[in-house]
Amino acid sequence: GESEPLEADKAIKAKDPFGLPEPPIKVELCDWDVDHMDLQWMFPKSDGGAPITKYLVEMRNIKDEEWKEVGESDGPKRAFTQSGLTKGEKYSFRVRSVNKAGKS
Repeated sequence: GESEPLEADKAIKAKDPFGLPEPPIKVELCDWDVDHMDLQWMFPKSDGGAPITKYLVEMRNIKDEEWKEVGESDGPKRAFTQSGLTKGEKYSFRVRSVNKAGKS
């Protein structure tokens, strides 16, 4: 049979037990050459309550406004190499943390 309906003193809100992570901190260029750059970073201040599953790396030529996703880390590894760069061009990079809730 059926149970009696639940009568609570206050409303119950259904939500995930975790939230979005914060972005990683101290993104740094650790090595470079004519056609590549190696980046590394530190863990974010908060993982949002769920483990970081990977990091997404975005890049843009400083002449452009649009960011492009160029790759992702190997799982939670905190490093990435971007190759295929053009000598003399200037680039900006940013890194986003990803957990079960989404990306920072």
